[in-house]
Amino acid sequence: MTVSVTEGVVALGGAFHVRAPVPSLARAARAVEGVADIRIEPARP
Repeated sequence: MTVSVTEGVVALGGAFHVRAPVPSLARAARAVEGVADIRIEPARP
């Protein structure tokens, strides 16, 4: 499973796709970056 974070929006890739504009969820994803397959992407204008 791949998780990408873009300024508070977390997209969970795989069999399903979930987008949740939850900043705390984005912080949680950053906390485990490097432990799982997680990509932190910069916000796009």
